[in-house]
Parts: sequence; C-alpha cells; structure tokens
Amino acid sequence: MRRTVSRFAAVILILLLLAGCAAPGQTELPSAACLPIGEIGTQHLGRRVTVQGRLTWVLRLDQGGIQFDVQDDSGTIRAFADPSIQPDGYRLALEQDCQLSGVVRLYRGQLEIQPESEVDILLPGTYRFEQVQVVKVVDGDTVHVLDASGERLIVRIIGIDCPELAGEPLAEEARRRAEDLLSAQVVFLERDNGPEDRYGRLLRYIWLQEPAVIDESSIRSLNFSAILLLEGLARAVGYNDNTKYAPVFEALAREAQTAGRGLWCNS
Repeated sequence: MRRTVSRFAAVILILLLLAGCAAPGQTELPSAACLPIGEIGTQHLGRRVTVQGRLTWVLRLDQGGIQFDVQDDSGTIRAFADPSIQPDGYRLALEQDCQLSGVVRLYRGQLEIQPESEVDILLPGTYRFEQVQVVKVVDGDTVHVLDASGERLIVRIIGIDCPELAGEPLAEEARRRAEDLLSAQVVFLERDNGPEDRYGRLLRYIWLQEPAVIDESSIRSLNFSAILLLEGLARAVGYNDNTKYAPVFEALAREAQTAGRGLWCNS
C-alpha cells in the first residue's frame, strides 16, 4: 500500500511540473502573471497588476516620492512610489529593466500604478555605467572623452556648476582639480533623464570608479560632482530634469559652506 501511495504521489508531482506550477519559494513571477501595459484600462481600477518593461522616465519629487514610466512593446504607464516605500531610488535609472506590481489608480485623468511596498519594484539589472577615457579637461564641469568605439564626445558634468574661466573666482582652481582627478583617466559615465543639452554635449555624472553600491558614502568618495561640492569648488545645480542626486549634492554644498571651503571661504 505504501509503495502504491508513493507512486501516486510521484505521478501527481510530475503532472504538476508539466502543468508549469512554480516550485515552493519561487520569488520571480512567471511571465504569464505579467499584464501587457497596453491592456491596462479603467476595468483594472482598484486592482493589483504586474507589468514588466524598461524605465523611460524618472522624476524624484521634493517630498521624497518618485514618479517613473515603465514601457513595454504594447504601451507605457506611469507609476508613483510614495516616500514610505523607500525603494532603491539610485537604481531607478533610464533603460533599467523593471518588474512593477501595484494597484491601478486614476490620477489627474491618467492611469498609473501605485506600488504598495519596496518588493513591488524589482530591478534585476545592475547599475548602468559607460566606461570612457578623459582626453581633455575644458573647465571644472566640462571634459572631452573617448568612448569604447574611439569616438570623441563632449561631456557636461551634471549636478554642479563651476565658476567660469572668464574671470570668476576659483575657476582656475576648479579646472586644475578636474585635471588632477580626471585627466587621462578611465572613468565611468552615468546618465540621468536628459541625454544632451542644447549645445549637443552629453549630460552625465562622472564616477572615478564604478561603485558596487550607490549610497552616500560612495557618492562622497567616488562621484566627481560630489567631490568638487565638498571642496567648495562648485555649486549644486539641478540641470533640467537631471536631479537624481540633488538632495545629496545640496547637503554636500551646505557642508562646504558651513566649513567655509572654497567659494564659501569669505561668507
């Protein structure tokens, strides 16, 4: 009898596996559980859905919330993560793959998904950086680089504004500091929302090394904009929608001002 039960249980297990049932403890949702974004409509209001796609827009709000768009082949939908969720906001970047779950709601006439916890925002990929070599330092916030294909690109470093070389105090100091840290070095570019400015320059953050984790400690020590802010050689400036690190940068600028460094030495 015991052998018959064992054989019956084995048959049942095989049938379950063939039917595509997930094993206990599986954390990733099967693709069938994900709804095409283009099919989401008013009939889903108040219901939880799950979608997969890539991030095409990210906005960090002053009160701590984050708005972002997720796009798949069928459409795009907006999401809003309120401050209580505390997702890894630094991982939320353009072109990042994302699996999003949450309740569909109507906000200002537009359907959006509101995740209910940090586990509703799954970001399976890594941070996105582009390795380049700096070949020329123009001033404290502009450099020329060579990308992997050998193309020469002009980069406007975002998050900061350095004094202009045309007579502004500490402009030469900011340029020399940029040369010390960047000239002839291999560095890592990170994109925010805006790809280029009106002059055709790439808008990028520059990292001296590729960080394994982005947090306040790595920003202070490895992010070029943060270093110049701490030394008082730049002001914190949000460049269009490129405000990913704005709260941290503003805090670093205040720290330099309080300590009377650089631009703030006589204030």
